[in-house]
Amino acid sequence: MRINRDKFIGQWGVLLLVLLLLAGSIIHNLYKIYTDVLAGEEQRLLTQARVVNTNLSAQLQGTALVMQHISEELRSIEHSRWTDVVSNRELEFDVHGIAGVRTVFTVDRTGIVRHANRKTLIGSDLSGEACFQSAVKNPDPAVLFVTPPFKTSSGVWGMNLVLVMRDADDHFNGIVVATLYAEYFKTLLGSINYSPDMWSALAHGDGMQFMMVPDRPGQQGINLARPGSFFTRHITSAKRENVLSGTVYATGENRLMAIYSIQPTGLNMDKPLVVAVGRDRARILEGWRAHAIRQGITFFVIALVSVVALTGFQRYQRDQLHLALDAEQAVLNTKQQLRDVIDFLPDATFVIDNDKKVVIWNRAMEKMTGIPKEEMIGKGNHEYTIPFYGIRRTQLLDLFDVDNAELEAKYANIRRTGEILDAETFCPALYDGEGAYVWATGVPLYDANGQRIGAIESIRDISERKKNEDFLRKLTHGIEHSASAVLITDLHGTIEYVNKKFTQLTGYSPEEAIGRNPRILKSDATPREVFDNLWRTILAGQEWRGELLNRRRTGEVYWSIASISPLHNEQGEITHFIANVEDINERKNAEATIERLAYFDPLTDLPNRRMLQDRLDMALKRSRRQATGAALLYLDLDSFKHINDSLGHPAGDKLLREMASRFTQTLRDDDVVCRLGGDEFAVILHDIRHDQDVVPITQKLLDIAAEPLQLEGREVAVTSSIGIALYPKDGTDAKVLGKHADIALYHAKAEGKNTFRFFSEELNNNLRDRVAMEHGLRHVLDRGELELHYQPKVSVTSGQVTGVEALLRWNSPEFGLVSPMRFIPLAEETRQIIPIGDWVLRTACQQQLLWQQQGLQLNMAVNLSAVQFKSPTLVERIAALIDETGIQPENLELELTESALVDKPDDVVRVLEQLRSLGCGISIDDFGTGYSSLSYLKNFPVTILKIDRSFVRDLSHNSGDRAIAQSVVSLATNLDMKTVAEGVEEPEQLEILKQIGCTYIQGFIHSRPVPADQIPAVVQRLGGEA
Repeated sequence: MRINRDKFIGQWGVLLLVLLLLAGSIIHNLYKIYTDVLAGEEQRLLTQARVVNTNLSAQLQGTALVMQHISEELRSIEHSRWTDVVSNRELEFDVHGIAGVRTVFTVDRTGIVRHANRKTLIGSDLSGEACFQSAVKNPDPAVLFVTPPFKTSSGVWGMNLVLVMRDADDHFNGIVVATLYAEYFKTLLGSINYSPDMWSALAHGDGMQFMMVPDRPGQQGINLARPGSFFTRHITSAKRENVLSGTVYATGENRLMAIYSIQPTGLNMDKPLVVAVGRDRARILEGWRAHAIRQGITFFVIALVSVVALTGFQRYQRDQLHLALDAEQAVLNTKQQLRDVIDFLPDATFVIDNDKKVVIWNRAMEKMTGIPKEEMIGKGNHEYTIPFYGIRRTQLLDLFDVDNAELEAKYANIRRTGEILDAETFCPALYDGEGAYVWATGVPLYDANGQRIGAIESIRDISERKKNEDFLRKLTHGIEHSASAVLITDLHGTIEYVNKKFTQLTGYSPEEAIGRNPRILKSDATPREVFDNLWRTILAGQEWRGELLNRRRTGEVYWSIASISPLHNEQGEITHFIANVEDINERKNAEATIERLAYFDPLTDLPNRRMLQDRLDMALKRSRRQATGAALLYLDLDSFKHINDSLGHPAGDKLLREMASRFTQTLRDDDVVCRLGGDEFAVILHDIRHDQDVVPITQKLLDIAAEPLQLEGREVAVTSSIGIALYPKDGTDAKVLGKHADIALYHAKAEGKNTFRFFSEELNNNLRDRVAMEHGLRHVLDRGELELHYQPKVSVTSGQVTGVEALLRWNSPEFGLVSPMRFIPLAEETRQIIPIGDWVLRTACQQQLLWQQQGLQLNMAVNLSAVQFKSPTLVERIAALIDETGIQPENLELELTESALVDKPDDVVRVLEQLRSLGCGISIDDFGTGYSSLSYLKNFPVTILKIDRSFVRDLSHNSGDRAIAQSVVSLATNLDMKTVAEGVEEPEQLEILKQIGCTYIQGFIHSRPVPADQIPAVVQRLGGEA
């Protein structure tokens, strides 16, 4: 095999070498053609460029001669007489005689056009033009100036040839100008384009393109003198002609380009003209590429044919070799096959010869007995029976010669069929003594002459079958005594079996049921469609599960759940059906109870929130169908929590049941009342044709709710608030109507309760703004949108600043500068005031220390809201902030409103004393506007009372306000407290406060609240700190 493999590798090596030589030859030939194509095209393009040079040079020389002739004729003539010597008519003849020249005109030394073949130019002032200025700067008559291309006012492109004229004294006398006509040169350049992909162009020596053929929009006038462009590469080479390859700057194409600088012999041109002739490289090499592809295909075909041919030849060689090897192996295989057939039989099999020695012991026998064949082959004397019985004994193969009578008398478990013996027996020694039931079959073996040469025995383990039979007996017993009713029918539905539970469930005994159809159980309560579906399912070979309302033998109807499955034979055909039936009467009753609990409120027996959705959907469908309106009312009992807290939950439940009864009796029969949970109810009103139709009904609900009732021996009256959403005005689906009714309810409660409000878009917008502002408040600290302003607190007697009050400001990118009156209540409601308050306190303390470092000793007053004050961790947080910032507690004053001190006075005193123990001052803000009891005030460890601005505003005009202010100051003095008057704006107010003995003032009279960096200036302006 190794020799043949080396031979095959050598054949492939030779083929590869031949293909490589052929590929090299093709590549060399293609490269030679490639270089020849490019070289030939370069010469053709260069020839075309030279043709343009020859024609254009002759044209330029002729034009220059005419211009020199005009210059010589006018050399000694005054400007005013130029037309006498050379008339405009003559210029027209000259122009007609010069191909490619559009205009010829003369300009005197002052820049005025004296002659022109186009009369419109005569008298024009060209003194500021580039062509005139260039001649003035370099008045050399030997130089022919070539101006860059330009576009005239009429949209025509041109390029001027300028020749300086001198007078008889050899002074500058003006210029002669000839304008080259682009259209003529387009014809010239077009005549040399011999291929559709070819174009030619003419450019000024400075790089500005004059024209391109074929013409392309936007090409005239572009500057080609860019780094790396064809033009730049040609000019920098200092050669007259070049053939270049690359990307054209003006068009972005990859082209082969011949470039020629036109500067005729004998003409001293200041700048040359540059002609470029080019072709697309792809089109030039188009034929070569096609040839290369054909060569490649040819090579591929040759290579493929060679590979296929060699592969086929080598396959033929291998086939011949395999035939020889197969013939040799066949002889060996034939001998082994007989042993392998027996060895791979699934049943344990062994063969003995006439000497009763083992000659074959197959794999299944090794597995069953655990004895490898190497240990058993050649053994005799019944040793092969030991693995089965543990001893040597008579085996099935010893009984072939025993007659039938003896066999039946001695071996009841053995059956003879012809010469075949079958036996079922238990072998106790198998599987390490666990034993197993086996089925054995023995057959004598004969040679070709009919002589017995031995015997073969096959043994099969039937322990699993015995277990299955035992399991089947148990299963039958289990079904018979099952807790579920079981019946089996044939394919036509005739009952063949029922168990005991069936008799208990239905009342039919086996004798009464077997042979009959299950229709004996059918009641008229189960729809026919259920039975149709049942038969379709089980006849399709699938299990049917479902609930049936059946009838017992006594006629009683009962619920049952049945599982009916088809039974199949070995061919997969349905032969029987088995049904498992359970009594679910109790469960159905429980489900009915659960369903009612799911859709009805157990306390009031009203539909609940889930049922509301269903009823509202039905109401909307009815309104659409009848083209009428509907209304959804959300009703909330005011102060219901107070009833629960004061009288207990049983009283609250009684109140809810009473309200449910009142609402139901007040409404029409087809209107719907639901309880949503807690003290919330919903009402659906049908047939609403006008918005005002709802008002009388809503007012009735408010009135009936407000009527007193007896609870726990007390007369109690509650009010309610109602939000109304109308269909279709406020929404066309249940979700939107529910949302809008909830918004209206929110505003009804916000506007004083015991009232109703219709939904409006304005309410929605207000709620949306509130939600947006609430969302913004949650992020004000992260986004750094809060800042503190400070209002000085000034001593009335000295006029000096003693401290400041920190006032919170919210500068929101979304809402602008938000008033504290607007966002503080919302922050308190959402409890965002707690982290915001901590930030305010921390920032104010840090600012006080910063001022102290700057030499300002100012007390810092910080407001605490009622929500902050009621926080159980308030004292701990303030103590931690004092430690964190390092502020001296005596420099910190905490301001609280009277409303924060109303509830639970004993707890208030405890918290205030804890705050005072920290060393902080405590002031009551807006004193006199709340509901504080003076009896509690004397127990509060308060240091300052702040007189509210409402008493200060009319202090100079209202004797009542003055009396109140005087009373507050007197009260504070008697309780050893100081006073601060807020909102002082007028000198009269200040004078009265000074007279009544007020300690400090705050107000615009001294300063508005200002940012922290302005406080030092305010303090200095007011005379420094106290």
